[in-house]
Amino acid sequence: MPLMYRIQELSSSGWTDHAARATEIEAFWAAHALSQQEGQSARVLNPLDEMVCIMNRSGSTAIQTDHELVA
Repeated sequence: MPLMYRIQELSSSGWTDHAARATEIEAFWAAHALSQQEGQSARVLNPLDEMVCIMNRSGSTAIQTDHELVA
């Protein structure tokens, strides 16, 4: 199974899986569309389940993890 970027939506019960895409850019566009359509926050997780972006109707924030700093 190929590694996928997951798109999750924030609801009153927490983050739930919504879709998955093969590339980061496809995942960003899907999360953006979801946040615009539903009005909820959406986030993109990379194949290692690290959050790389969170967005809502007002905009987005990219998250970059420094693995050396975290380790």
